[in-house]
Amino acid sequence: MANIFVSKSVPFGARTFTQVTSKLAAIKSAIVTWNAERMTKIALANLSDSQMNDIGLSRGDLHKMPLEMGKY
Repeated sequence: MANIFVSKSVPFGARTFTQVTSKLAAIKSAIVTWNAERMTKIALANLSDSQMNDIGLSRGDLHKMPLEMGKY
């Protein structure tokens, strides 16, 4: 005999609203992360080679930056 978990029923509109707002929050989070990475890359690109060297980066590191930022 199978055990079936029966949850308390909620109105269809409430469930849909929750799912939609959850998806929108995830999209917003992705956009905020993308924009932060974009702005960081722009700021670093505007530094001189000497300034880049002072912080331990090279111009070549800028191409790898967005992929690595999400890991930290």
